[in-house]
Amino acid sequence: MNASLWALYGMKLAIVGALMAGLYALGFLLRRGLPGGVRGRATRIVEARMLSTQPAIYIVRAGSRRLLLGAGSAGVRLLAELEDDESETTA
Repeated sequence: MNASLWALYGMKLAIVGALMAGLYALGFLLRRGLPGGVRGRATRIVEARMLSTQPAIYIVRAGSRRLLLGAGSAGVRLLAELEDDESETTA
């Protein structure tokens, strides 16, 4: 093989390696939480109930809103927006 082909191959390998390292670092930051972020504060699952092996319902607090979500094999769907009650605000 020609030396320029090896140089081209090495350059491509270095680019792929840099992309892989960047994706790994991004995954690490997303799992750990980005600096200055509000991880765990903006959205949290208040309660979850499995209905059978696949479908489930969740009460999720997103900011000041409480949402009733249904999840199953077809995806996640908003079922209702719940009114605030006194028992949840004290928890």
